[in-house]
Amino acid sequence: MKTEIIISGFGGQGVLSMGKILAYSGLMEDKEVTWMPAYGPEQRGGTANVTVIVSNSRISSPILSHYDVAIVLNQPSLDKFEPKIKPGGILIYDGYGVMNPPQRKDITIYRIDAMDKAAEMKNSKVFNMIVLGGLLKVCPVVSTDGLNKALYKSLPERHHGLIPLNMQAVEEGMKIILNPSPMNEKIMKLPLDQIDYFILNEIEAMQILEMDKPEEIDGKYIASLLHERFKDATIVLTLGSEGSVCISDDEYVEQSIYKVKAIDTTAAGDTYTGYFIAGILNGKTIKESMDIASKASAIAVTRQGAAPSIPVLEEVEEYK
Repeated sequence: MKTEIIISGFGGQGVLSMGKILAYSGLMEDKEVTWMPAYGPEQRGGTANVTVIVSNSRISSPILSHYDVAIVLNQPSLDKFEPKIKPGGILIYDGYGVMNPPQRKDITIYRIDAMDKAAEMKNSKVFNMIVLGGLLKVCPVVSTDGLNKALYKSLPERHHGLIPLNMQAVEEGMKIILNPSPMNEKIMKLPLDQIDYFILNEIEAMQILEMDKPEEIDGKYIASLLHERFKDATIVLTLGSEGSVCISDDEYVEQSIYKVKAIDTTAAGDTYTGYFIAGILNGKTIKESMDIASKASAIAVTRQGAAPSIPVLEEVEEYK
């Protein structure tokens, strides 16, 4: 098996070192690897990139024109490399650095908010390791054990004390959140067993479970069925006027709605999802994240429109 990868972003984002660590990880597992960086004036502030090939057999050339996987950390990189991903390939993009999200329908696209997680960990230098964790979750070209060995091999001994923090960042980057909206056939083709958080409504949950719509919908029962199907995942099910419920291996949480006079519910679901994810990324508990998401959603439905109705954080924190 051979995997051809391009990693691209601004100089200073750890693009080249990410590729180097990935290549070293392959060597630790007796794989054939190539590492081909772009240097020059791109080093800091411009767009830098590196190609990495990891293979179980001999590699004929390190030069690539199309890729199985692309990791893009800024808009110029997305514009340049999105068209060069092979059909059926994988694109991972940084939600902070890319303003216009990718649109291709013949590849699998993942957004990673590594900047937010790095800020939560209070160390911007682990940004690239979070991204690398995301790659290994959806495309495990090397193991985390191989990666750990590569860090000890490639880093000077004086930096070995930082390796546990870097491995923690990798683990954080391996978490995947799915909000299957709009639900379609492509969702069912995704590797759903890799998902760490499902955030969805009853109808979407029933579609994933391939259930016929009953006369009366019991959302809590549906949530339990979904958790039984995906035992390692945390299930967050929104239930409209009945609030929301969360089921995980060690936690069951119910969240009531904040009663308001609804004017337009267009953005209710997206607002809840966004605030819940932000809460989790910023280290809040599931209960705290559900509560702030419910407050934000309550504010949103009192306003007309979609994006204009979504409240800012200060409003939500002051809401009683």
